[in-house]
Amino acid sequence: MLHTGIASAPSSDDHPLTLFFIQSFAAARRRLYITTPYFVPDESTRRVVEERARAGVDVRILLPDQHTDAKPIRLASHRYYEELLESGVGVYEYQGTMMHTKGVVVDGQWSVVGSANMDIRSKELNMENVLGVLDARFAAELETAFHKDLGKAREIRLEQWRRRSWLARIGERFCALFGEQY
Repeated sequence: MLHTGIASAPSSDDHPLTLFFIQSFAAARRRLYITTPYFVPDESTRRVVEERARAGVDVRILLPDQHTDAKPIRLASHRYYEELLESGVGVYEYQGTMMHTKGVVVDGQWSVVGSANMDIRSKELNMENVLGVLDARFAAELETAFHKDLGKAREIRLEQWRRRSWLARIGERFCALFGEQY
């Protein structure tokens, strides 16, 4: 087992967590599974996720449904769903209870776990730590947990997403205006 740790603090001008996530995502050749309770990524992070999906990588993101401690963040994350779905990313919302898991699995070999979310607060404001682990057994355990959680999730479909109400869209746009504040 090979592992590396990354710490980030408000004084980290080079944004090591963002670079770590981007490098991890860009390495995916077969599958990329992301679980996060807060998904308001910067453009570079979002772009690499979408590029991997367009390249044929099985990219899936598991996010919370309405059972969250941060409803405005959830609504702000909705602004990315259409782009993600159009690029081939599978978007799922965990049902029934609050989900606060943060993890990434790349190709069943590389895993990232820790305190960091995929939002501006983790990038620039919070003190965060993540651990990258190169180990197929560890990755397999995380993938098993991911698939188990997918069994409790609702897949968001592009056509269904495009039919959501105007009221929902207005709420999403309003929250998205403040996305960098969350």
